Parts: sequence; C-alpha cells; structure tokens
Amino acid sequence: MTTLAELVVDSQPADREDFICRNSIAAWAERKRGFVNAPFHKEWYRVAARSQRLALLAPREHAKTEVLTINRTVHRCIYTPGIWTYVFCATGDLAKGLLERINNAMEEVAPEMVQNARKDTTMEVVYANGSKVQVAGAGKAVRSVHPDVIIGDDVLTDDAARTDEQRKKMRTWWFGTVGGMAHPGTTRRIRGYGRITFPSTKVFLVGTPFHSQDLLMGMRTNPLYEFRRYAAEYDPAQLVPGTWAVEIRRG
Repeated sequence: MTTLAELVVDSQPADREDFICRNSIAAWAERKRGFVNAPFHKEWYRVAARSQRLALLAPREHAKTEVLTINRTVHRCIYTPGIWTYVFCATGDLAKGLLERINNAMEEVAPEMVQNARKDTTMEVVYANGSKVQVAGAGKAVRSVHPDVIIGDDVLTDDAARTDEQRKKMRTWWFGTVGGMAHPGTTRRIRGYGRITFPSTKVFLVGTPFHSQDLLMGMRTNPLYEFRRYAAEYDPAQLVPGTWAVEIRRG
C-alpha cells in the first residue's frame, strides 16, 4: 500500500526545474503554462493547499476558475496518480466547457496524459496515470461517488439566488448531496501504481455572490469552511493584514 507522501518522495525528479514545478503550483503555472500570477493568485494556491473546506469569493475577471479549478486540477492530476476531482458548475453545458478547458490545459503541458487517456467523454476524463476529473451541473443528484477533491465553481445563477426558496434549495443540494460525497480518507487500487491511500476530501466553493443570503455569502458563518472575500476595488487599509483579502474567517 502506498501513501501520497511516499509516492511523491519515491518519484522526486533529479531535475531541479521539475522539482520546483512539482512542489509549487504557482511556479508550475508560470513556467509550464505561461500564466501570469497576480499576488492574490499565489495567496489562493497557498490557502487551497492548507484548507480542508474553503469558500472563496471574488469579483468576475479575477481568474478564479483558471487558478483554482484549471491550474490546480491539472497540476494535481499530473503529479498525483489516481487523484479524483469532481467539479460542479451552474449548468451542465458550462460544466462540459470547463472540462474541455481542463483537457486543453493538460494537452498544453502533458500531451501524453490526454493521448493515452483511459476514458475521455464530455463529462469525464481518466488520464494516463489514472487521475480522473468529472463534471456536472449544479443540482445534479449524485450517489455513491466519493472523490478526493470537490469544487463548486460559480454554481450560482440569478435564478438560483432570486428567492428565499431557491436559495434554500441550493443550500440543501450543496450541504446534502455535495457534502455527502466527501470521504474521510480512503484507499484505492490505481492501475500501474498499486494501492494508494488518499487523505480526506477537500471541498472548495468559489465564485461571485448574487445575493447577501445566497450559498456563497452564507459561508461567512459556517464553522466548517474557511471564508475569504476579495474585492475589485479597495483601500489598502481595508485589507486583512498580510493578505489580499478584505474579509477572512477561518474554519
């Protein structure tokens, strides 16, 4: 049986460049994808690495999806054989588009992972090393599915946040259906790698709020989630010291 930590130690590359990219998503994104990380993007990578449950709110055009869903997912899929990520978007069509973006990013940096994929559909891909990404629209009923990472990427719409009944329905789905997908730690057999032990599921909810009482804003008072809110415009004096956030509450 192999743990993730042992897998990383056993496969540390001699090449310094590869070692840096393996251990820093920010460096990998810049060196392999040519992505320009803003200071708050580097902060997001660090927070996501340490947080078990994270609700991150930021305005549109801040590259939340590129950083936390695409860069982080592709990086973990490359360097963590067998890792299983499940991504939810507002609609099924948006989810399909997001999986296509993940696949395109993977093909940029590790084309063999896509070319030798074990499965590749519009809603699911299993890459050459057994790492898997599945996507679905918000509200989807999911049973007997327990991935290692769950991402809710802009799952809200105007309609889903318009009335109290609709907001309650979205909260029920997230905490009931999605929350029930998390596992406390598990071991799976990955072809070519044997049995690997994965730590408990990480859950990320990222997006732009639509209402002061919607799912995203409700995370301000949820003790299980670390809550971080970022603003497009701010006075430097308003930032939480040592961060680029205007509001933080740790779970």
